[in-house]
Amino acid sequence: MTATVVTHVHSTRGSLFGDRILEWFPVPKLLALPAIGVDISERTVRYLELIRTVSGVRLGAWGDIPLGEDASREGGTVNRPQLASALRRVRSVIRTPYVWASLPTERAYIFEVAMPSRTIGYADLRRTIEFHLEEHVPLASRDALIDVVVADTAATGSRAAVVAAPAALVEEYLGIFHESGLRPVSFEVAAEAVSRAIAAPGDLETALILRIGSDRTSLIFARGPVALFASTIEFGGAGLTSTLAQALGVSLDEAERLKREHGLIASAENKRVFGALDERMGAFVREIARYLGYWNTHGVEASSGEATKTDRQQVARVYLCGGGANLRGFARYLG
Repeated sequence: MTATVVTHVHSTRGSLFGDRILEWFPVPKLLALPAIGVDISERTVRYLELIRTVSGVRLGAWGDIPLGEDASREGGTVNRPQLASALRRVRSVIRTPYVWASLPTERAYIFEVAMPSRTIGYADLRRTIEFHLEEHVPLASRDALIDVVVADTAATGSRAAVVAAPAALVEEYLGIFHESGLRPVSFEVAAEAVSRAIAAPGDLETALILRIGSDRTSLIFARGPVALFASTIEFGGAGLTSTLAQALGVSLDEAERLKREHGLIASAENKRVFGALDERMGAFVREIARYLGYWNTHGVEASSGEATKTDRQQVARVYLCGGGANLRGFARYLG
């Protein structure tokens, strides 16, 4: 791959003027609700609280709660009792029931559309996308909840990112949160939150974000903070551990230890571990290359579903995130 691999993320700070305004006119305590994010992955529920003060934003409660191995069942359905139990534990340690929650990337659709005119109104754009939704994704508009974000505006037209999630999925998660004593302020697909967290201020280049989880990897194509397309493949840290255990004839615990200790460092001393993981990693790299090839050679469809020759901006860099990306030598292997 020719794109630059980047393994760090950027932090953002508020403006000096904004900080002074908060100092002079602090937000009333009644209105200054803490921002508590809840992320649900295949095997873990993570939560983090941000508290706004006159001197800036500080970290409040945070942590992660492991889920059982069967928490995410075949087909992406959730183990309701396990998730509800984990969310009740979250509720017991945070100060407010109000949370901003993520939905799993693999159960939603994110795609980019081109608009022929930069002057089209948001309401008209949304109606057009709803009418033609089934031409983009296998989801009827009557069964979907959608969000539209204008990603790029030019003299020849504009582009928008569309997020569509099954209404039944949102209702299922909403019910589980309510059972657990939590009140979601909003839901958003995890790929959207990851894109916004990684983008540097003012960055409008296109990047591929690889979020490496325990069992799955999300491939997110984003322009700055806006996710334009996302897909999920069956690859993760747990799969590498299992591959290593089978190849070397050791237990999963021992394979995990060897994986963490030696990683993907190509050396004479690490020949056994590297050799056992090389085939699985090679297949992963080929799958990434396939997605990159498709992105770089296929244009953006029109919002009406018609084909268009509008070129996509080429991927400038690759970001790695997620627990699986911490494996020694992972970034070098991809590069």
